[in-house]
Amino acid sequence: MKKSVIIGKETYNLISPTIKGTDMAIKSLGEITDKENIYEILIEKDKDILCNVLSYFISGDLSLTKKLNKGSKEEIAEAIKSLIIDIMQPALLQLSHIAKQLSSMTAKPKL
Repeated sequence: MKKSVIIGKETYNLISPTIKGTDMAIKSLGEITDKENIYEILIEKDKDILCNVLSYFISGDLSLTKKLNKGSKEEIAEAIKSLIIDIMQPALLQLSHIAKQLSSMTAKPKL
């Protein structure tokens, strides 16, 4: 699934991020508090951190951080939320389903 967002009058295409980009984004996000939804977790973070996270998700590095910083904190948080819920979550659910199918196909030891 592909989705576009507008941040600071620039349009960015959100696609499924790479494993490396996801790893770096999660590391940049840091400690995650116990909140009800993803938007609440994101909106309490510093804007610079959110720009880093979104840059890692989109490009796999920090090359977009400066441009993303022109947008509002809410725009950036909403884009990250959208990327996680609309793009990453369905892929992770599909991987979970595949893993369950594979585990059911493995040989079970006789008792």
